Amino acid sequence: MIEKFVLCRSDAGDGGWSLHAPGSTDEDIATGEAPPLVTGGAAWLDDRWSRPSAADYAVALSVYEWLAARRALAEAVTPLDQLPKPKPTGSVV
Repeated sequence: MIEKFVLCRSDAGDGGWSLHAPGSTDEDIATGEAPPLVTGGAAWLDDRWSRPSAADYAVALSVYEWLAARRALAEAVTPLDQLPKPKPTGSVV
C-alpha cells in the first residue's frame, strides 16, 4: 500500500520537517488536527535536504497503519460500561 504523505518543512530554513497523514491540509496541520506521524531534522547536502529519507517514510507508514488499526479496533469493541448488566442469580458464594 503506497500512501501520499504530506511533507511539511520548517519556514526557518533549519531543516526541520514532518510527515502527516494523506489528505492533510495546511490548515489541519497548522491547527494540530493533523498531527505529525514522524518529525526530524535534516542537513542541506548536494543541493537538497538529506531527510526525510525512505526509512522516514517507512516509519510514517507503520505509524499510519497502526493508528488505522487502533481506530478500527476502538470502533469494533463495546466499552464495558456500555455492555448489558448481568441479571442477578440470587445466590452468592
